[in-house]
Amino acid sequence: SLPVDSSGEIDIEHQNKVAEQIKLIDELKAKVKEYQQYIKNLKIDIKDNNDYREISILELFGRKGIKKGLSKYTNTYIQKHNGSFPLYSSKTINEGIIGYIDGFDFDSKCITWTTDGIHAGTVFLRDERFSMTTHCGALILDNNLESIYLEYVLNYLKDNLKSYAVGEQNKRVTVDIIKKVIIKIPVNNSGSFDINKQKEIAEKYQKIETIKQAIDDELCKINNATIEL
Repeated sequence: SLPVDSSGEIDIEHQNKVAEQIKLIDELKAKVKEYQQYIKNLKIDIKDNNDYREISILELFGRKGIKKGLSKYTNTYIQKHNGSFPLYSSKTINEGIIGYIDGFDFDSKCITWTTDGIHAGTVFLRDERFSMTTHCGALILDNNLESIYLEYVLNYLKDNLKSYAVGEQNKRVTVDIIKKVIIKIPVNNSGSFDINKQKEIAEKYQKIETIKQAIDDELCKINNATIEL
């Protein structure tokens, strides 16, 4: 379908005009995608006067609190054991869900992280019954450890864990690597972990994430807009 002029002849001038408009739109959409990636990767430091104590993941969660998913969970397994419990993998879309199965391995509030792939080190908060493939790991706090606010740890890892990934194309954050990750946790005057300060900082990070998501949503609207030429 080609544009024609008033005499019915193919209008090359109008074609050139439309082609320039399409080129401009493509350039704008490419720029929007750059902005989206920039916002997604944007790291905002929250300045405060708190005192902090550094502690490793291994010290915080203990060996029993650092879990790895199972290799038995394959596409064939999912087909044979279809159910209602989420199965997580190294995927980052759809909250990391690769399928639903008829059983679960975990039933506690915890943090999961992707152990390999281009998004290695991505973390999620889980509070449900679920299972994981071998491409995923979990950090589970001891029930008696009431001085740690898990959402604070989550936000700290969101900002820092990916920097620990090794490899080029197939990045990895193995169990051995995550054990050595150091977390800074605010403490009170006596040097004990201050859960109220953790909650306060976590809430600020959540507000930042909400704003970033709102910006991303608006940029998506621009990129998906239908433009009449």
